[in-house]
Amino acid sequence: MSLVKGKKRTLKYEVHLVTYLDILGFRDLVAEASPNFISRAIRLILEATEPDSTSKRNFKENYVNFSDLIVHTVPVYSRMNQKHRVGLVFDRVHSLFHAQSKLIQEGLLIRGALTLGGMERSYGALFGPGLILAYDLERQEAKFPRIILDPALLREFETNPILRRHKYPEEMEYLSSFITEDSDGFTFIDYLKGMQTELDTSEFIEFLECHKALVEKGLTEFGDKNKSVLAKYEWLQKYHNLAAATYLQPVVQDRYMVKTPEDE
Repeated sequence: MSLVKGKKRTLKYEVHLVTYLDILGFRDLVAEASPNFISRAIRLILEATEPDSTSKRNFKENYVNFSDLIVHTVPVYSRMNQKHRVGLVFDRVHSLFHAQSKLIQEGLLIRGALTLGGMERSYGALFGPGLILAYDLERQEAKFPRIILDPALLREFETNPILRRHKYPEEMEYLSSFITEDSDGFTFIDYLKGMQTELDTSEFIEFLECHKALVEKGLTEFGDKNKSVLAKYEWLQKYHNLAAATYLQPVVQDRYMVKTPEDE
């Protein structure tokens, strides 16, 4: 006799907007920092990335974290989004931009990927091809302290109105303030461009100084002991210096550039 009563739910994958995030350098933090420091770092990550309870309830969102890993999914065809299209992609990018910016000021870097894919949840566990795709993008393609957007997501964003609040040209204009195409062809969330857009000049310079100090610390700390991590800070250095050259007046640019001993 079966111990399971009632009709079983028929599971099926539904299209979700999937975010997969990883705290950069977490292994080193665990090895070197106190449990209290690690606990605080995790709390800061959760505060910066977890959606509020109302949003999770209304849009049927899933948010799961394990140690330094975070998965967040939003069903694209939820009843709420079909009735009130909120601009899921822009909203997610804008939220992640704020999360990265907030964590930078706490000395924490995150890496990740944003994609579309089938997801299901059963017995409290999230699974599906969307999660595997997001994981592969984060591990194999993100590489640096950046959150990349799946090219397939960007194509779907152009053609599928359910992902937008406005027509594509208008929505893309808004989105372009927070994303940039990198040299390898991947589009990533450009939090320095976003901060330049949302802050006044003095506030942006203050943030840039904080960012500069974080990059310099990483270049110094990992210069001789971890070439893999060093490469991530070298990418961050180029990213920082390009932003300083783009958004600051020429007379002050040099003051806010991240320099290496070879540059002196």
